[in-house]
Amino acid sequence: MRLKQYLQKSLSDSLKLLETCVAQTKEAQKVLEQLNMQNATYVVHLHSYWVHEGEIPTVTEHTGSLEHAVQKAEQEFKSVNKRSKVQASYMVEVKLGDRGFGVPEPYWKQYAGCSS
Repeated sequence: MRLKQYLQKSLSDSLKLLETCVAQTKEAQKVLEQLNMQNATYVVHLHSYWVHEGEIPTVTEHTGSLEHAVQKAEQEFKSVNKRSKVQASYMVEVKLGDRGFGVPEPYWKQYAGCSS
């Protein structure tokens, strides 16, 4: 294969990948337009600061509000790791169809540490 042919194939492959990404993003936009954020599916990942001591990270999926998703995740984390409070890093996603999109910290942080 000559260099020009290789580059043409590479560009063609890139276009196919980008077209797929654009189609998935448009689908996610359609889902978002219809989404009630108080009844969305959230996924909360809690990675224990003490994982090296044997604590277990948790992943909690919850359909409902962001507040309740964070609270449910914290309760699960505390139960699994037999803790009274959460000492972990958080990663929160909202599902739009089959894809998860990161929820920035300012949106979920207000609910962190509020579960009893």
